[in-house]
Amino acid sequence: MKLLLFIMTFSTVCSAHPIHLSVTNLEYIETGKYFQLSIRLFVDDFETILNYKNNIEINLGKQNELKDAKFYINQYITHNFFIEINDKNIPLNSFILTDYEIKDITIWITYKVKYRPKFNSINITNILMFDLFSDQKNMLIYTQNNNQFAIDFNNNKPEHEINL
Repeated sequence: MKLLLFIMTFSTVCSAHPIHLSVTNLEYIETGKYFQLSIRLFVDDFETILNYKNNIEINLGKQNELKDAKFYINQYITHNFFIEINDKNIPLNSFILTDYEIKDITIWITYKVKYRPKFNSINITNILMFDLFSDQKNMLIYTQNNNQFAIDFNNNKPEHEINL
């Protein structure tokens, strides 16, 4: 994890960073019966894809940020990150965008995903930024009951199953 933060921080020296990477944290909160989903992306890349897909200038984190920025952020994430639990899709209205924040060269996007029933498998498809970069890598860190492990997504393997 420290290496990953170093790479993302080091990229501030380069105006066009040589790495295309996202980091997602997914944690099931037993007490609240929901998943907390936090996605970290390079803000310039994310702006580029939102501008291109929607033919707009979104200007994330700037004074002239588009008034509907939250709508476009949510639309892109929910159309490129999918969770299936026990072979059933989690509906888009279960994804609640709680916050987004620009930190240095990255954007942190946080969701609360409601889910009450017990589960024994989670299938995740993470194609964030694949439509912009052929070398995009997406790392997911899953946490439940103090157990944690990482999964890598790329164009060759955009989907993974977690068996609990």
